[in-house]
Amino acid sequence: MKNLSKRISLLLVLVLVLTVFTACNKNNEEANKETTPVENATEEKTEEKTEEPAEETTEPAETAETEPVEVGPIAKIGLGNITSTTSSNDAGEKPAKAQADVTIAAVAFDADGKIVDVKIDVAQTSANFSEDNMTVDMDAADFRTKMEKGPDYDMLKASPIEKEFDEQILGLQEYLIGKTAEEVVGIPTKEKDEGHPAVPDVAELETVCTINISDFQYAVKEAWDNAVDANGATKLGLGIFTDGKGTDGKDDKGAKAQFNTYMCALGLDDEGKIVANYVDTVQAKVQVALDGTVETSEDVLSKKELKDDYNMRDHSEIGREWFEQMEDFQAFTIGKTVEEVQNIPVKERDENHKNVPDLPELESTVTITVEGYQKVMGLANDNANK
Repeated sequence: MKNLSKRISLLLVLVLVLTVFTACNKNNEEANKETTPVENATEEKTEEKTEEPAEETTEPAETAETEPVEVGPIAKIGLGNITSTTSSNDAGEKPAKAQADVTIAAVAFDADGKIVDVKIDVAQTSANFSEDNMTVDMDAADFRTKMEKGPDYDMLKASPIEKEFDEQILGLQEYLIGKTAEEVVGIPTKEKDEGHPAVPDVAELETVCTINISDFQYAVKEAWDNAVDANGATKLGLGIFTDGKGTDGKDDKGAKAQFNTYMCALGLDDEGKIVANYVDTVQAKVQVALDGTVETSEDVLSKKELKDDYNMRDHSEIGREWFEQMEDFQAFTIGKTVEEVQNIPVKERDENHKNVPDLPELESTVTITVEGYQKVMGLANDNANK
């Protein structure tokens, strides 16, 4: 009986010990769970996200925006321009000055309207009137565009990001690839100062472009509005050149300055043949009065924009307006190389028309002089092949 009692007592003790051991072991496991390294790592990550949300969320967004955007082949090309003479100055301590600012964009779009290629430039040309306001000095005018001037434009020392005009334009053009014309117009801008009311207000352009872009935006939009079919084009070219002439004052009328800016957007295929061609011309005029005040315009229209208001029809021996003749000349160039277009035979019609096409197929459609358009097409061809 004693042995039986001992066994029972021992058994009870063992049961009690096991129960205590199991309970202790369970408590130890729960304690270990609270200090698991994996969960500590999770808590640390959570703290990092809440401490620096701006960095964590901003950086990936910028990377996504700056990644190359997929675009299709060229389907259309267009040419847009915004022209004003409001930077001209009345006479004061210095003689009166005439200035034309012609902002130009040649743009290639894919079938979805996304920008495949874009080339922007500004023809900014000025000339000084004489002190008596009776003549204008065109001989001293610099007819190069801002992109052609490069470092000679001399904006570097005034740039907060230490970039010249041409460098900023190249950076802006790269940013526009893959966007539609509407998206370009919608780029947010801010006023940097009185002279810079429309500087890009996007992070990607902060260190790229700090010049006004409003005219560039609307030149791109206009290029889309007048875009022509260019299927098969693989290259886009922009050609620009400006010349000028002055008219002396007479009697009670002061002198007049006129700047003629020729522009061309050219779509070429791999063989250098013209797939699409869009040519236009702006004639910007600035009249000075005898008292030294100048007449300016905020919106100078190109010949194509003027259409019938250019008023050439009544003076045309074939009764056709300039824009109609240019459309036929452009159509004639399709499928040809620029060299072939430059080598077409011409004839002198009169003193003001010394290079009129001398071809039977153009006899009843094009009687305007074409040397300026041949030249600007050559510049566009050179630009496309850079």
